[in-house]
Amino acid sequence: MKQHKIFAAAAAAMLFASAAVSASAADEPMTFRIDAKESAVCLDNMTDDAVLKGEVFIDNYTGLTSLRLILKSDEPVVIENGDYTRNPDKKDKNGDPLHRLFEEHSAMDYMQYSPDTGASNVVLWYSKGFVNDEPAKVSDPTSSFVSFDIRVPKDTKPGDYKCYISTEVVTNVAGQKEEDFFAYGGKNQLELDKDVKLAPLDVAVYLIGDSNLDGFVDVADAQKTLMAYTEGIAGNDPKLTKAQTLASDVVKDGKVSVDDAQVILKYYTEKVVAGKKDTTWEQFLQ
Repeated sequence: MKQHKIFAAAAAAMLFASAAVSASAADEPMTFRIDAKESAVCLDNMTDDAVLKGEVFIDNYTGLTSLRLILKSDEPVVIENGDYTRNPDKKDKNGDPLHRLFEEHSAMDYMQYSPDTGASNVVLWYSKGFVNDEPAKVSDPTSSFVSFDIRVPKDTKPGDYKCYISTEVVTNVAGQKEEDFFAYGGKNQLELDKDVKLAPLDVAVYLIGDSNLDGFVDVADAQKTLMAYTEGIAGNDPKLTKAQTLASDVVKDGKVSVDDAQVILKYYTEKVVAGKKDTTWEQFLQ
């Protein structure tokens, strides 16, 4: 393991120091896309942290010989328990499950935390033919590259939180410049936004009816929902974030409408004006 890490660090330094010549841009750039089957958390009646299952997919694969990426998220959301996406039905000579997307490699490491840099979720990967600039072949095109947990603490405030691949360039403990993200196809470094793109994931955290995301359901939320609806029917952008849209759609018909505004107002009136403070949305909508 120690030799493995030394090799990975040396290879990373060599790649950064080499001339960064952009590969020919494909018609559709290769995209590293963060996704999750569930990417929203409703805070109503939430008693414990929520854990979502996140993944990084590589869309429009055009060839990779080496890759370094660091996964980050907006606080207080946390990315943890990451690993390469494995195939339990196929194992290497040591009995460990093979990587599902790329069965073969010369080195790969997913560091939950690096004591040398202080960074978390550091992914290093090198193709089997890395030394000869030979890109890896995909084994399972439907598979993600890495998988991880996205933990949303129970006291998280309503809002939209990004999970993303960092593009920072930092100075390490040895005084050297180090890229949080680099990708090589053959001997050429791929250029961001030309040869390769990064697509983050928005995690929406919301309370039902809390359209302005201030942590309360009141008249202002009904007004904001109504304004979004009127902007929409006028052909304008309602300018609602993912969390605001989910919070506003209280009747759960997939759209923000005047009905939602009316229901939010009625809910507020029943809880505050009628004094039924313990009324839940589940009870109210029955």
